[in-house]
Amino acid sequence: MLSTEDRQQRSVQRRLEQELTFSQQHGPSENGISLSPIPSTNLHKWNAQIHFSPDHYSPDSAYTNGTFNFILKISTTEKSYPFLAPEIYCVTKMYSPHIHAETGKVFFSSLSEENWSPILHFRTILLSMVVELLEPNPEYAADEERMLEYLQDEEGFWGRAREWTGLDDDQAAFVVGPIMSSIHVNNGQAMQYSSGSAQLGHCFLLKYICPSFLKASPRLDRSGFQGRQLPLAQSIWVAGAYGGPAVGPVMGSYLVETYGWRITMWEIVACGAAALGMLLFLPETYLPKIV
Repeated sequence: MLSTEDRQQRSVQRRLEQELTFSQQHGPSENGISLSPIPSTNLHKWNAQIHFSPDHYSPDSAYTNGTFNFILKISTTEKSYPFLAPEIYCVTKMYSPHIHAETGKVFFSSLSEENWSPILHFRTILLSMVVELLEPNPEYAADEERMLEYLQDEEGFWGRAREWTGLDDDQAAFVVGPIMSSIHVNNGQAMQYSSGSAQLGHCFLLKYICPSFLKASPRLDRSGFQGRQLPLAQSIWVAGAYGGPAVGPVMGSYLVETYGWRITMWEIVACGAAALGMLLFLPETYLPKIV
């Protein structure tokens, strides 16, 4: 005879299997929402992706053309889904008062105790989340500071959200610039590479005031890195900025003597291709590792 706990676990598992069947049958929804379980988690963790296509959402939205990834976690405690709402975390950089700035945890009205209902399915939850991402609800903020900013300066808030969608102009300038530079790291900070930045004051600060290892760095500030990630990112950049010029001439001389002068050009192509590939395809995330 099954215990109460075993029966409850079976009930939860059946419900999760229903979610899986529904997801497989319907695939990505017309609202740009796709959903799939994470392997080896017994259906207790799910990947969700929302693409704010102008075909489905207003082209004037701050998130237009952005693709955002989320993780849904099902509690394994005595009270579990569907009687307890899943935890949702945003793992893509997204500026919203319904996403906590440090943890990426999502909160909105449907996840609250008073509004949660066992009849809600994952896709219904995600649709409700999209509604409040586009029209924030002050009563259910995950990040009070961002909600206050939204209430006090809505235009400025949406401007920041628009900058965070995809890659900022100044991030592109600081990343693509050094890739294009074949002689010295400072060339990547030349005016032709940084003039397109949306934050010229930021460029000026890094170019003329900060030390050289920060001057050339790709946005080493708190808007690009969260919490303890910032000093780690700075340390890695310092090591690269000072270690590269020290090792480069030695390796370069050896390779030129061995393979000819063209090898240095191929080095630039290889390194630039790797960096450009990461720039284009590596998702921004709050997690310490990419899931």
